[in-house]
Amino acid sequence: MQPQVAADAPSISLPLRDAGGLQRAPRAARQPKDAALLNALTVIAHDLRGPLANLAVLIELIETYVEMRAHERAAASTQKAQELIEALDGMLNGFLQRVQETGDPLSFKPAQVDASDIIATAASLNRPLAESRGILIDTSEVAPLALDGDRRLLIEALDNLIGNAVKHAPAGSTVTCNVLRQRREVVITVIDEGHGLSEDALKQAFRPFATLSARYRHKGSSWGLGLWIVRLIAERHGGRVDVSAHGRARGACFEIHLPARGV
Repeated sequence: MQPQVAADAPSISLPLRDAGGLQRAPRAARQPKDAALLNALTVIAHDLRGPLANLAVLIELIETYVEMRAHERAAASTQKAQELIEALDGMLNGFLQRVQETGDPLSFKPAQVDASDIIATAASLNRPLAESRGILIDTSEVAPLALDGDRRLLIEALDNLIGNAVKHAPAGSTVTCNVLRQRREVVITVIDEGHGLSEDALKQAFRPFATLSARYRHKGSSWGLGLWIVRLIAERHGGRVDVSAHGRARGACFEIHLPARGV
């Protein structure tokens, strides 16, 4: 899961902006490095939640298959769990390395990456939880498309978008992912078939601690940081993220706009 980049590639690091209430200590009691570390730990803690939830699903499946003596299915789920553990390890090591080097877990070294690989990897991370709810993550229309970016950060952004869609979409529905070239941009889309977003939710979607669904607001299952992290990653790449209602008050369409390669 670690991005492969040239040793001399420039590292880009920007401060975490619009952090809202992330730093609670009195200003006089904080040192700049401490404040940066607190923000970094907030990002790390949030982005480990999704993979851990999917790992929990796989462990339950393994227990069920063992009880059923369905050894081949248990072995397949064990392999998926091992791959997810390796992904978690790579994610955590990547976070900590960047924090140590720059103080910013979202710093990146741009390299050529394939958008279809980014989508496929993020989709695979979320399939255990999706399949447990009968949700299809459809990547069938995704085609290879090169862009300049950070593989790990883009996987992180798509993992957040797809995980968010799986969490809010109704059981038995479809989450559709795609990527296309629009003039000077590469646009990655994630569309769900949930209940959509209100006007107020659309306005605050990318601010920290903005929980978009009252259904999850009091259950501790969402801290409202995922879309904020997606926004920061898009901005690191010189792009942006948008959200709109999809269809007749059904579902939402999230778009990450990134500069096309060579632009």
